[in-house]
Amino acid sequence: EFLEGLARLGIPFVEANPVENAESQHAHQDSPSLPNENESAEEFPPGDFVHAEHVPTFDMFGRKISRMYAVTVACLVALILAVAIVVPTTLLSTNNANTEEDPRKVRIANEVTTIAQGDVKDQYSPQGRAMAWMLGENNTQMDVPRDSELIKQRFTLAVLFYSTGGDSSWSETGNFLSADHVCEWSEQQVGCDDKNEVTELNLADNELVG
Repeated sequence: EFLEGLARLGIPFVEANPVENAESQHAHQDSPSLPNENESAEEFPPGDFVHAEHVPTFDMFGRKISRMYAVTVACLVALILAVAIVVPTTLLSTNNANTEEDPRKVRIANEVTTIAQGDVKDQYSPQGRAMAWMLGENNTQMDVPRDSELIKQRFTLAVLFYSTGGDSSWSETGNFLSADHVCEWSEQQVGCDDKNEVTELNLADNELVG
């Protein structure tokens, strides 16, 4: 009756082959569905890995290099250059400060080394301690060449003082190692001539050691 009604209405009806219809439905179920271009990207989240073609790169010397790699290399090069420039400059400035800041001390040190019989660079030796004293506040009025002979006398007596326990065992130190002239350090211990040059020392019974 249904088919007769369709015929009366002029609607054609083609009966499908049951075998072909079943195969078509089976193929449709097995085939993967393709996403619609209008579907949102949220329905197809990206994977955990980024493909190489999506990493930002640029050409350098004919080779493609990633932007992150290039930035890392540039930072390392900048750090190396900074160290290579700053460290030598600092050392050079320090050395220049030691010599140019007070050239008077350099002249005194050079004068002392002409007569020093020991390592003046050893801060614990009598010679080293005498050198430190020569460059200290009690000799700020000394200079070369004006006071060359006096500088030699002061250094020699300072070495004697430190090498015989002057700072620890002498019973009488007078004005030794003061800013006064050496002839004024002690009338009983130091004798000078009319040229203010030391000609005599009297340190007997002064508990010298060394």
